[in-house]
Amino acid sequence: MFGEVLGVELIKQRSLRDCAVCVVAMLTESPYESVLAHNPNYESQPDEQWIDYIRTLKFRVRRTTLILPGHRYFCIVSKETEGDPRNSHAIGIDEQGRVFDPSTRAPDPGVLTVEWYRSTPRGLRYIHSVDPAV
Repeated sequence: MFGEVLGVELIKQRSLRDCAVCVVAMLTESPYESVLAHNPNYESQPDEQWIDYIRTLKFRVRRTTLILPGHRYFCIVSKETEGDPRNSHAIGIDEQGRVFDPSTRAPDPGVLTVEWYRSTPRGLRYIHSVDPAV
């Protein structure tokens, strides 16, 4: 479906606010540096602009509430204090349902489940499937 059979390669954050850069690079198999160069305002970039950017890379992106095997997902996790963008964090989910969290404090992929990210005080929202264009 995507590049090699091994799937997503974990990319860890290099700054406090580059989680979406990492997730887009992981899901699209693009170099971190390339995603960063195309998104110089990444720290304040709204979620919708990330989706638009992924589409420019020739991926089909669809908003969904379901996470099904065989697809990759761009997701935003928020904490209970809504309205503060600093309380949101981007994660990726691969075709096997493993969570790829770019935080330097997060465990290896597959240790934390999607359900953990959905549990209080977190909230898994803004879920988009990311598939290669047909």
